[in-house]
Amino acid sequence: MQKKFLIFFTTLIASMALTTGCATFPGFDFALQKDDFWEYNWDYESQYFDANATNITQENSKFRITLGEPTTINGIQSFPIIFSGNGNYVKDHCTHIAVQNDKIYCSPDGSDLIEIFDADDGNMIGYGFFSTLNESALFEVQSGQISNDYIDTPAYVISQSSETSNCEYYPGIGNVCGSDYDETLIKKEYYKENIGPIGAYHYTGFSGDSWFSNSTLNIGMVSSSLRGNSVDYDLEIEPNNYITNATKIFWHEPIVGQRPKMKGDNWDENNFGGVRTFSFVEPTVEIEDNDIPDQGQYFTTLPIKVTGQIIQTDNSYNIDITGVPGLPNYRATFEDWYRIHLFSSKTIEIRLDFPPPNPFVQPDIDLFIMSIAGNSATIHDSSTLDNPANGNYSESITVTLNSGTYYIGIDLHELQGSSGSVAYTLNLKEAGQITEVEIIDIYEVDIPGDFTPPAWAEITGNPSIVIMDSNGPVGGYYNKDLIYGKLINLSIARLGGHIHNKFYIGVTTQGTYSLELKGGIPPPITRTP
Repeated sequence: MQKKFLIFFTTLIASMALTTGCATFPGFDFALQKDDFWEYNWDYESQYFDANATNITQENSKFRITLGEPTTINGIQSFPIIFSGNGNYVKDHCTHIAVQNDKIYCSPDGSDLIEIFDADDGNMIGYGFFSTLNESALFEVQSGQISNDYIDTPAYVISQSSETSNCEYYPGIGNVCGSDYDETLIKKEYYKENIGPIGAYHYTGFSGDSWFSNSTLNIGMVSSSLRGNSVDYDLEIEPNNYITNATKIFWHEPIVGQRPKMKGDNWDENNFGGVRTFSFVEPTVEIEDNDIPDQGQYFTTLPIKVTGQIIQTDNSYNIDITGVPGLPNYRATFEDWYRIHLFSSKTIEIRLDFPPPNPFVQPDIDLFIMSIAGNSATIHDSSTLDNPANGNYSESITVTLNSGTYYIGIDLHELQGSSGSVAYTLNLKEAGQITEVEIIDIYEVDIPGDFTPPAWAEITGNPSIVIMDSNGPVGGYYNKDLIYGKLINLSIARLGGHIHNKFYIGVTTQGTYSLELKGGIPPPITRTP
Protein backbone atom coordinates (compact mmCIF):
# COMPACT_ATOMS: atom_id res chain seq x y z
CA MET A 1 0.00 0.00 0.00
CA GLN A 2 2.88 2.33 0.88
CA LYS A 3 4.59 1.90 -2.50
CA LYS A 4 1.31 2.38 -4.37
CA PHE A 5 0.77 5.68 -2.53
CA LEU A 6 4.37 6.70 -3.27
CA ILE A 7 3.94 6.01 -6.99
CA PHE A 8 0.60 7.89 -7.01
CA PHE A 9 2.11 10.83 -5.13
CA THR A 10 5.17 11.19 -7.37
CA THR A 11 3.10 10.66 -10.51
CA LEU A 12 0.77 13.47 -9.42
CA ILE A 13 3.73 15.75 -8.83
CA ALA A 14 5.15 14.87 -12.26
CA SER A 15 1.86 15.67 -14.00
CA MET A 16 1.63 19.03 -12.23
CA ALA A 17 5.30 20.01 -12.63
CA LEU A 18 5.98 23.38 -14.25
CA THR A 19 9.27 24.62 -15.56
CA THR A 20 9.96 27.85 -13.73
CA GLY A 21 13.59 28.36 -14.73
CA CYS A 22 14.27 29.06 -11.04
CA ALA A 23 15.32 25.66 -9.76
CA THR A 24 16.87 25.62 -6.30
CA PHE A 25 19.70 23.48 -7.66
CA PRO A 26 20.34 24.40 -11.34
CA GLY A 27 21.74 22.02 -13.95
CA PHE A 28 19.29 19.12 -13.59
CA ASP A 29 17.09 19.69 -16.63
CA PHE A 30 19.62 18.00 -18.91
CA ALA A 31 18.63 15.80 -21.84
CA LEU A 32 19.12 12.05 -22.05
CA GLN A 33 19.43 10.01 -25.22
CA LYS A 34 19.82 6.39 -26.26
CA ASP A 35 23.31 4.97 -25.61
CA ASP A 36 24.10 7.44 -22.82
CA PHE A 37 25.98 5.60 -20.08
CA TRP A 38 27.34 5.85 -16.56
CA GLU A 39 30.10 3.49 -15.40
CA TYR A 40 30.82 2.93 -11.71
CA ASN A 41 33.48 1.21 -9.66
CA TRP A 42 32.52 -0.14 -6.26
CA ASP A 43 33.99 -1.85 -3.20
CA TYR A 44 32.32 -3.67 -0.36
CA GLU A 45 33.69 -4.76 3.01
CA SER A 46 31.97 -6.64 5.81
CA GLN A 47 33.48 -7.36 9.23
CA TYR A 48 32.46 -9.48 12.17
CA PHE A 49 34.19 -9.66 15.55
CA ASP A 50 33.49 -11.57 18.71
CA ALA A 51 35.54 -13.21 21.43
CA ASN A 52 36.23 -16.29 19.31
CA ALA A 53 36.36 -15.14 15.69
CA THR A 54 37.25 -12.35 13.31
CA ASN A 55 35.87 -12.49 9.78
CA ILE A 56 36.55 -9.86 7.12
CA THR A 57 35.21 -10.06 3.55
CA GLN A 58 36.27 -7.65 0.81
CA GLU A 59 34.92 -7.41 -2.74
CA ASN A 60 35.25 -4.91 -5.58
CA SER A 61 34.22 -4.66 -9.22
CA LYS A 62 32.48 -2.36 -11.69
CA PHE A 63 29.18 -2.00 -13.51
CA ARG A 64 27.76 0.12 -16.31
CA ILE A 65 24.29 1.50 -16.94
CA THR A 66 23.48 2.16 -20.61
CA LEU A 67 20.25 3.66 -21.92
CA GLY A 68 18.15 1.81 -24.48
CA GLU A 69 15.39 2.94 -26.82
CA PRO A 70 13.11 5.51 -25.13
CA THR A 71 9.51 4.85 -24.17
CA THR A 72 6.83 6.90 -22.42
CA ILE A 73 5.88 6.33 -18.77
CA ASN A 74 3.33 8.60 -17.08
CA GLY A 75 3.64 11.00 -19.99
CA ILE A 76 7.40 11.40 -19.57
CA GLN A 77 10.06 10.14 -21.99
CA SER A 78 11.87 7.36 -20.12
CA PHE A 79 14.85 5.22 -21.04
CA PRO A 80 15.26 1.53 -20.18
CA ILE A 81 18.40 0.71 -18.21
CA ILE A 82 20.73 -1.91 -19.69
CA PHE A 83 22.90 -3.25 -16.89
CA SER A 84 26.30 -4.85 -17.50
CA GLY A 85 29.23 -5.77 -15.29
CA ASN A 86 29.07 -6.88 -11.66
CA GLY A 87 26.89 -4.95 -9.26
CA ASN A 88 24.47 -7.19 -7.43
CA TYR A 89 24.13 -4.67 -4.61
CA VAL A 90 22.35 -2.21 -6.93
CA LYS A 91 21.20 -4.26 -9.92
CA ASP A 92 17.49 -4.19 -10.86
CA HIS A 93 16.58 -1.39 -8.42
CA CYS A 94 15.53 0.82 -11.34
CA THR A 95 14.39 -0.46 -14.74
CA HIS A 96 14.04 3.02 -16.38
CA ILE A 97 15.32 6.54 -15.79
CA ALA A 98 13.87 9.88 -16.87
CA VAL A 99 14.73 13.59 -16.50
CA GLN A 100 12.15 16.39 -16.80
CA ASN A 101 11.57 19.79 -15.19
CA ASP A 102 14.67 19.63 -12.94
CA LYS A 103 13.65 16.23 -11.59
CA ILE A 104 15.15 12.76 -12.02
CA TYR A 105 12.75 9.82 -12.02
CA CYS A 106 13.24 6.09 -11.64
CA SER A 107 10.82 3.34 -12.57
CA PRO A 108 10.91 0.21 -10.42
CA ASP A 109 8.85 -1.85 -12.87
CA GLY A 110 8.56 -0.05 -16.24
CA SER A 111 4.98 1.02 -15.48
CA ASP A 112 5.26 3.97 -13.08
CA LEU A 113 7.81 6.66 -12.22
CA ILE A 114 9.11 7.61 -8.78
CA GLU A 115 10.91 10.90 -8.17
CA ILE A 116 14.41 10.23 -6.86
CA PHE A 117 16.00 13.70 -7.12
CA ASP A 118 14.18 17.04 -7.05
CA ALA A 119 16.39 19.99 -7.99
CA ASP A 120 13.35 22.26 -8.21
CA ASP A 121 12.58 22.59 -4.50
CA GLY A 122 15.07 20.08 -3.05
CA ASN A 123 12.52 17.78 -1.40
CA MET A 124 11.60 14.21 -2.35
CA ILE A 125 10.64 10.84 -0.90
CA GLY A 126 13.63 8.53 -0.58
CA TYR A 127 13.29 5.80 -3.17
CA GLY A 128 16.86 6.34 -4.35
CA PHE A 129 18.70 5.42 -7.54
CA PHE A 130 21.15 2.79 -6.26
CA SER A 131 18.91 1.44 -3.49
CA THR A 132 15.94 2.43 -1.38
CA LEU A 133 16.61 5.03 1.29
CA ASN A 134 13.34 5.40 3.18
CA GLU A 135 10.09 5.51 1.22
CA SER A 136 8.11 6.83 4.21
CA ALA A 137 10.35 9.87 4.85
CA LEU A 138 10.81 13.22 3.12
CA PHE A 139 14.41 13.97 2.14
CA GLU A 140 16.11 17.29 1.50
CA VAL A 141 18.91 17.88 -1.00
CA GLN A 142 22.07 19.36 0.53
CA SER A 143 25.39 20.51 -0.87
CA GLY A 144 28.26 18.20 -0.05
CA GLN A 145 31.30 16.31 -1.34
CA ILE A 146 31.73 12.75 -2.55
CA SER A 147 35.20 11.37 -1.86
CA ASN A 148 36.19 7.74 -2.38
CA ASP A 149 38.81 5.83 -4.36
CA TYR A 150 36.98 6.54 -7.64
CA ILE A 151 35.68 10.10 -7.52
CA ASP A 152 36.34 13.24 -5.48
CA THR A 153 34.15 16.21 -6.35
CA PRO A 154 31.54 18.59 -4.93
CA ALA A 155 28.07 17.09 -5.29
CA TYR A 156 24.51 17.30 -4.06
CA VAL A 157 23.74 14.65 -1.48
CA ILE A 158 20.61 12.92 -0.20
CA SER A 159 21.32 11.14 3.07
CA GLN A 160 19.61 8.89 5.58
CA SER A 161 20.98 8.04 9.00
CA SER A 162 19.51 6.38 12.02
CA GLU A 163 20.60 4.80 15.28
CA THR A 164 18.72 2.45 17.56
CA SER A 165 19.96 1.38 20.95
CA ASN A 166 18.94 -1.32 23.35
CA CYS A 167 20.20 0.85 26.24
CA GLU A 168 18.31 3.46 28.27
CA TYR A 169 19.71 5.92 30.81
CA TYR A 170 18.14 5.98 34.29
CA PRO A 171 19.09 8.85 36.67
CA GLY A 172 21.13 7.61 39.56
CA ILE A 173 21.62 4.22 37.89
CA GLY A 174 23.21 4.80 34.52
CA ASN A 175 22.74 2.89 31.26
CA VAL A 176 20.61 -0.24 31.48
CA CYS A 177 20.84 -2.45 28.38
CA GLY A 178 18.72 -5.32 27.21
CA SER A 179 19.88 -8.42 25.41
CA ASP A 180 19.23 -7.31 21.82
CA TYR A 181 21.57 -5.21 19.68
CA ASP A 182 22.36 -1.64 18.65
CA GLU A 183 22.07 -0.63 15.01
CA THR A 184 23.59 2.21 12.97
CA LEU A 185 22.50 2.92 9.40
CA ILE A 186 23.92 5.54 7.02
CA LYS A 187 22.95 5.82 3.35
CA LYS A 188 24.03 8.61 1.02
CA GLU A 189 23.46 9.16 -2.69
CA TYR A 190 25.34 11.81 -4.66
CA TYR A 191 24.20 13.72 -7.73
CA LYS A 192 26.03 16.11 -10.07
CA GLU A 193 24.55 18.80 -12.27
CA ASN A 194 24.30 17.86 -15.98
CA ILE A 195 25.27 14.23 -15.11
CA GLY A 196 22.88 12.80 -12.54
CA PRO A 197 23.79 10.01 -10.08
CA ILE A 198 27.56 9.82 -9.51
CA GLY A 199 27.95 7.63 -6.42
CA ALA A 200 26.76 6.30 -3.10
CA TYR A 201 27.90 5.37 0.40
CA HIS A 202 26.19 2.77 2.57
CA TYR A 203 27.16 1.81 6.13
CA THR A 204 25.37 -0.62 8.41
CA GLY A 205 26.63 -1.50 11.88
CA PHE A 206 25.33 -3.89 14.52
CA SER A 207 26.67 -4.49 18.01
CA GLY A 208 25.71 -6.67 20.94
CA ASP A 209 27.14 -7.39 24.37
CA SER A 210 30.19 -9.23 23.04
CA TRP A 211 30.09 -8.91 19.27
CA PHE A 212 30.21 -6.34 16.51
CA SER A 213 29.58 -6.42 12.77
CA ASN A 214 29.43 -3.82 10.02
CA SER A 215 29.39 -3.47 6.26
CA THR A 216 30.47 -0.61 4.00
CA LEU A 217 29.67 -0.06 0.32
CA ASN A 218 31.32 2.69 -1.77
CA ILE A 219 30.19 3.46 -5.33
CA GLY A 220 31.88 6.04 -7.54
CA MET A 221 31.35 7.05 -11.16
CA VAL A 222 34.48 6.65 -13.29
CA SER A 223 33.12 7.66 -16.69
CA SER A 224 29.93 8.87 -18.37
CA SER A 225 28.83 10.06 -21.77
CA LEU A 226 27.20 13.03 -20.00
CA ARG A 227 30.68 14.04 -18.81
CA GLY A 228 32.06 13.72 -22.33
CA ASN A 229 33.71 10.34 -21.80
CA SER A 230 33.76 7.54 -24.37
CA VAL A 231 34.71 3.88 -23.96
CA ASP A 232 36.06 1.32 -26.42
CA TYR A 233 34.93 -1.73 -24.44
CA ASP A 234 31.81 -3.35 -23.02
CA LEU A 235 31.43 -5.11 -19.67
CA GLU A 236 30.59 -8.77 -19.28
CA ILE A 237 27.02 -9.57 -18.36
CA GLU A 238 26.72 -12.04 -15.49
CA PRO A 239 25.86 -14.82 -15.25
CA ASN A 240 27.96 -16.09 -18.16
CA ASN A 241 29.44 -19.26 -16.66
CA TYR A 242 27.75 -21.64 -19.12
CA ILE A 243 27.56 -22.02 -22.88
CA THR A 244 23.82 -21.38 -22.63
CA ASN A 245 24.23 -17.92 -21.03
CA ALA A 246 27.47 -16.78 -22.65
CA THR A 247 28.01 -13.03 -23.09
CA LYS A 248 28.10 -12.05 -26.77
CA ILE A 249 31.20 -10.34 -28.13
CA PHE A 250 31.12 -8.93 -31.65
CA TRP A 251 33.46 -8.48 -34.63
CA HIS A 252 31.70 -5.27 -35.69
CA GLU A 253 33.12 -1.80 -35.58
CA PRO A 254 32.76 -0.29 -32.08
CA ILE A 255 29.11 0.65 -31.48
CA VAL A 256 27.34 0.53 -28.14
CA GLY A 257 26.68 -3.02 -27.03
CA GLN A 258 28.62 -4.52 -29.96
CA ARG A 259 32.23 -3.67 -29.30
CA PRO A 260 34.98 -6.23 -29.99
CA LYS A 261 36.47 -5.63 -26.53
CA MET A 262 35.20 -6.81 -23.14
CA LYS A 263 36.27 -6.24 -19.56
CA GLY A 264 35.38 -8.65 -16.80
CA ASP A 265 36.51 -10.30 -13.58
CA ASN A 266 35.88 -13.37 -11.46
CA TRP A 267 34.06 -11.61 -8.62
CA ASP A 268 31.80 -13.93 -6.62
CA GLU A 269 31.49 -16.52 -9.40
CA ASN A 270 29.78 -18.98 -7.05
CA ASN A 271 26.71 -16.73 -7.20
CA PHE A 272 26.66 -17.12 -10.99
CA GLY A 273 27.14 -20.88 -11.34
CA GLY A 274 30.75 -21.45 -10.26
CA VAL A 275 33.52 -22.74 -12.51
CA ARG A 276 33.42 -25.12 -15.48
CA THR A 277 36.29 -27.56 -16.02
CA PHE A 278 37.38 -28.26 -19.61
CA SER A 279 39.89 -30.96 -20.54
CA PHE A 280 42.48 -30.90 -23.33
CA VAL A 281 42.89 -34.67 -23.19
CA GLU A 282 40.69 -36.91 -25.30
CA PRO A 283 39.41 -39.69 -23.06
CA THR A 284 39.79 -43.34 -23.94
CA VAL A 285 37.67 -46.15 -22.56
CA GLU A 286 38.95 -49.02 -20.45
CA ILE A 287 39.42 -52.22 -22.48
CA GLU A 288 38.52 -55.45 -20.73
CA ASP A 289 39.93 -57.93 -19.88
CA ASN A 290 42.57 -56.03 -17.91
CA ASP A 291 42.52 -58.19 -14.80
CA ILE A 292 46.17 -59.20 -14.89
CA PRO A 293 49.21 -56.91 -15.33
CA ASP A 294 50.24 -57.94 -18.85
CA GLN A 295 46.66 -57.49 -20.13
CA GLY A 296 46.53 -53.85 -19.07
CA GLN A 297 46.13 -51.18 -21.77
CA TYR A 298 49.54 -50.07 -22.99
CA PHE A 299 50.41 -46.37 -23.37
CA THR A 300 53.60 -44.70 -24.57
CA THR A 301 52.61 -41.00 -24.59
CA LEU A 302 51.33 -38.55 -22.01
CA PRO A 303 48.85 -37.16 -21.08
CA ILE A 304 46.31 -39.97 -20.73
CA LYS A 305 42.70 -40.01 -19.55
CA VAL A 306 40.88 -43.35 -19.18
CA THR A 307 37.27 -43.82 -18.12
CA GLY A 308 36.65 -47.20 -16.59
CA GLN A 309 34.59 -49.24 -14.19
CA ILE A 310 35.74 -51.44 -11.39
CA ILE A 311 33.43 -54.35 -10.55
CA GLN A 312 33.39 -56.45 -7.40
CA THR A 313 33.03 -59.64 -9.44
CA ASP A 314 36.05 -58.85 -11.68
CA ASN A 315 38.80 -61.41 -11.70
CA SER A 316 41.67 -60.12 -9.62
CA TYR A 317 45.45 -60.45 -9.46
CA ASN A 318 47.12 -60.69 -6.08
CA ILE A 319 50.25 -58.76 -5.13
CA ASP A 320 51.91 -59.02 -1.73
CA ILE A 321 52.42 -55.48 -0.36
CA THR A 322 55.51 -55.60 1.86
CA GLY A 323 58.00 -53.04 3.07
CA VAL A 324 55.96 -50.04 1.91
CA PRO A 325 56.35 -47.14 4.40
CA GLY A 326 53.10 -46.36 6.19
CA LEU A 327 51.39 -49.60 5.12
CA PRO A 328 51.12 -52.94 6.88
CA ASN A 329 52.15 -56.07 5.04
CA TYR A 330 49.10 -57.49 3.27
CA ARG A 331 47.93 -59.12 0.04
CA ALA A 332 46.15 -56.69 -2.30
CA THR A 333 43.75 -57.88 -4.98
CA PHE A 334 43.92 -55.67 -8.09
CA GLU A 335 40.90 -55.69 -10.40
CA ASP A 336 42.17 -53.33 -13.16
CA TRP A 337 45.65 -52.83 -14.67
CA TYR A 338 47.28 -50.29 -17.00
CA ARG A 339 50.82 -50.05 -18.42
CA ILE A 340 52.86 -46.98 -19.28
CA HIS A 341 56.26 -47.01 -21.02
CA LEU A 342 58.61 -44.07 -20.41
CA PHE A 343 61.40 -43.48 -22.91
CA SER A 344 63.28 -41.19 -20.51
CA SER A 345 63.26 -40.25 -16.86
CA LYS A 346 60.14 -38.26 -15.94
CA THR A 347 58.17 -37.02 -12.97
CA ILE A 348 54.58 -38.09 -13.55
CA GLU A 349 51.33 -37.31 -11.80
CA ILE A 350 48.61 -39.97 -11.52
CA ARG A 351 45.10 -39.21 -10.27
CA LEU A 352 42.18 -41.59 -9.86
CA ASP A 353 38.73 -40.03 -9.34
CA PHE A 354 35.71 -42.17 -8.45
CA PRO A 355 32.76 -40.13 -7.16
CA PRO A 356 30.12 -42.33 -5.51
CA PRO A 357 27.03 -42.91 -7.67
CA ASN A 358 24.80 -42.06 -4.69
CA PRO A 359 25.12 -41.32 -0.94
CA PHE A 360 24.52 -44.95 -0.05
CA VAL A 361 27.56 -46.29 -1.92
CA GLN A 362 30.95 -45.64 -0.31
CA PRO A 363 33.87 -47.05 -2.31
CA ASP A 364 37.39 -47.34 -0.92
CA ILE A 365 39.85 -47.74 -3.82
CA ASP A 366 43.65 -47.81 -3.64
CA LEU A 367 46.13 -46.83 -6.36
CA PHE A 368 49.63 -48.28 -6.92
CA ILE A 369 52.41 -47.92 -9.46
CA MET A 370 55.04 -50.64 -9.62
CA SER A 371 57.57 -52.55 -11.68
CA ILE A 372 56.95 -56.26 -12.23
CA ALA A 373 59.62 -58.77 -13.16
CA GLY A 374 58.45 -62.39 -13.14
CA ASN A 375 56.73 -62.99 -9.83
CA SER A 376 58.41 -60.03 -8.13
CA ALA A 377 56.79 -56.59 -7.81
CA THR A 378 58.56 -53.42 -6.75
CA ILE A 379 56.17 -50.77 -5.41
CA HIS A 380 57.36 -47.28 -6.45
CA ASP A 381 54.49 -45.33 -4.87
CA SER A 382 50.91 -45.71 -3.70
CA SER A 383 47.85 -43.77 -2.54
CA THR A 384 45.67 -45.59 -0.01
CA LEU A 385 43.37 -43.06 1.64
CA ASP A 386 40.43 -44.27 3.68
CA ASN A 387 37.99 -42.69 1.23
CA PRO A 388 34.67 -43.19 3.09
CA ALA A 389 36.18 -41.89 6.34
CA ASN A 390 37.43 -38.59 4.91
CA GLY A 391 34.85 -38.14 2.13
CA ASN A 392 37.59 -37.72 -0.49
CA TYR A 393 36.94 -40.06 -3.39
CA SER A 394 40.23 -39.48 -5.17
CA GLU A 395 43.71 -40.99 -5.00
CA SER A 396 46.83 -39.30 -6.38
CA ILE A 397 50.52 -40.09 -6.85
CA THR A 398 53.47 -37.94 -7.92
CA VAL A 399 56.58 -39.99 -8.58
CA THR A 400 59.87 -39.67 -10.49
CA LEU A 401 60.70 -42.74 -12.59
CA ASN A 402 63.52 -43.79 -14.88
CA SER A 403 62.90 -45.04 -18.41
CA GLY A 404 61.08 -48.38 -18.53
CA THR A 405 57.65 -50.00 -18.36
CA TYR A 406 55.50 -49.50 -15.29
CA TYR A 407 52.26 -51.05 -14.09
CA ILE A 408 49.38 -49.14 -12.55
CA GLY A 409 47.17 -51.28 -10.35
CA ILE A 410 43.68 -50.33 -9.10
CA ASP A 411 42.46 -52.16 -6.02
CA LEU A 412 38.81 -52.04 -4.93
CA HIS A 413 39.78 -52.30 -1.28
CA GLU A 414 36.23 -52.11 0.05
CA LEU A 415 32.77 -51.20 -1.23
CA GLN A 416 30.11 -50.22 1.29
CA GLY A 417 26.59 -50.16 -0.13
CA SER A 418 24.48 -52.11 -2.55
CA SER A 419 26.22 -51.26 -5.84
CA GLY A 420 28.62 -53.87 -7.16
CA SER A 421 30.59 -51.46 -9.37
CA VAL A 422 32.16 -48.00 -9.32
CA ALA A 423 32.98 -45.79 -12.32
CA TYR A 424 36.34 -44.01 -12.30
CA THR A 425 38.58 -41.70 -14.33
CA LEU A 426 42.33 -42.32 -14.43
CA ASN A 427 44.55 -39.37 -15.39
CA LEU A 428 48.27 -39.52 -16.11
CA LYS A 429 50.45 -36.58 -17.11
CA GLU A 430 53.92 -35.15 -16.75
CA ALA A 431 54.35 -32.94 -13.70
CA GLY A 432 53.27 -29.39 -14.50
CA GLN A 433 51.59 -30.36 -17.78
CA ILE A 434 48.33 -28.44 -18.37
CA THR A 435 45.60 -30.93 -19.21
CA GLU A 436 42.51 -29.04 -18.07
CA VAL A 437 41.45 -25.51 -17.18
CA GLU A 438 38.79 -23.98 -14.98
CA ILE A 439 36.57 -21.52 -16.86
CA ILE A 440 34.65 -18.78 -15.04
CA ASP A 441 33.37 -16.65 -17.94
CA ILE A 442 32.26 -17.67 -21.44
CA TYR A 443 31.80 -15.45 -24.50
CA GLU A 444 29.91 -16.30 -27.67
CA VAL A 445 31.40 -15.13 -30.97
CA ASP A 446 29.34 -15.15 -34.16
CA ILE A 447 31.48 -15.43 -37.29
CA PRO A 448 30.22 -12.96 -39.92
CA GLY A 449 29.83 -13.97 -43.55
CA ASP A 450 32.62 -11.60 -44.59
CA PHE A 451 35.07 -13.07 -42.07
CA THR A 452 38.57 -12.69 -43.49
CA PRO A 453 41.57 -14.11 -41.64
CA PRO A 454 43.88 -13.48 -39.95
CA ALA A 455 41.99 -12.76 -36.75
CA TRP A 456 43.05 -12.97 -33.14
CA ALA A 457 41.66 -13.13 -29.61
CA GLU A 458 43.86 -11.52 -26.97
CA ILE A 459 43.46 -11.28 -23.21
CA THR A 460 45.37 -9.03 -20.83
CA GLY A 461 45.53 -9.55 -17.09
CA ASN A 462 46.28 -12.79 -15.24
CA PRO A 463 43.67 -15.11 -16.84
CA SER A 464 44.17 -17.06 -20.07
CA ILE A 465 41.63 -18.01 -22.74
CA VAL A 466 40.62 -21.23 -24.45
CA ILE A 467 38.72 -21.43 -27.74
CA MET A 468 35.76 -23.80 -27.48
CA ASP A 469 32.69 -25.01 -29.28
CA SER A 470 29.57 -26.14 -27.45
CA ASN A 471 31.19 -29.49 -26.63
CA GLY A 472 34.54 -28.27 -25.31
CA PRO A 473 37.90 -27.12 -26.67
CA VAL A 474 37.89 -26.50 -30.43
CA GLY A 475 40.55 -27.87 -32.77
CA GLY A 476 40.92 -31.36 -31.35
CA TYR A 477 42.10 -32.34 -27.91
CA TYR A 478 45.74 -32.49 -28.97
CA ASN A 479 45.97 -28.94 -30.37
CA LYS A 480 46.18 -27.22 -26.98
CA ASP A 481 48.97 -24.89 -28.14
CA LEU A 482 46.65 -23.52 -30.86
CA ILE A 483 43.64 -22.86 -28.66
CA TYR A 484 44.95 -21.98 -25.20
CA GLY A 485 47.02 -19.03 -24.03
CA LYS A 486 47.03 -15.23 -23.99
CA LEU A 487 46.91 -14.62 -27.76
CA ILE A 488 45.12 -17.09 -30.06
CA ASN A 489 45.08 -17.17 -33.86
CA LEU A 490 41.38 -17.76 -34.43
CA SER A 491 41.94 -18.67 -38.08
CA ILE A 492 44.19 -21.60 -37.14
CA ALA A 493 41.96 -22.65 -34.23
CA ARG A 494 39.09 -23.07 -36.70
CA LEU A 495 41.12 -25.47 -38.85
CA GLY A 496 41.08 -28.32 -36.35
CA GLY A 497 38.03 -30.05 -37.76
CA HIS A 498 35.55 -27.68 -36.08
CA ILE A 499 34.43 -25.14 -38.69
CA HIS A 500 31.35 -23.39 -37.33
CA ASN A 501 29.35 -20.19 -37.68
CA LYS A 502 30.09 -19.44 -34.05
CA PHE A 503 32.49 -20.44 -31.33
CA TYR A 504 33.08 -19.66 -27.67
CA ILE A 505 35.92 -18.10 -25.71
CA GLY A 506 36.39 -19.36 -22.17
CA VAL A 507 38.24 -17.23 -19.62
CA THR A 508 40.15 -18.96 -16.84
CA THR A 509 40.22 -17.93 -13.20
CA GLN A 510 42.78 -15.47 -11.76
CA GLY A 511 41.19 -12.03 -11.60
CA THR A 512 40.28 -9.05 -13.76
CA TYR A 513 40.93 -9.03 -17.49
CA SER A 514 40.37 -7.34 -20.83
CA LEU A 515 39.38 -9.54 -23.80
CA GLU A 516 39.59 -8.24 -27.36
CA LEU A 517 38.96 -9.56 -30.88
CA LYS A 518 41.51 -8.28 -33.36
CA GLY A 519 42.39 -8.50 -37.03
CA GLY A 520 45.64 -7.89 -38.86
CA ILE A 521 49.15 -8.74 -37.78
CA PRO A 522 49.37 -9.21 -34.00
CA PRO A 523 52.32 -8.56 -31.70
CA PRO A 524 54.65 -11.52 -31.00
CA ILE A 525 52.91 -14.43 -29.29
CA THR A 526 53.80 -15.05 -25.63
CA ARG A 527 52.21 -18.27 -24.45
CA THR A 528 51.60 -19.42 -20.92
CA PRO A 529 53.52 -22.55 -19.89
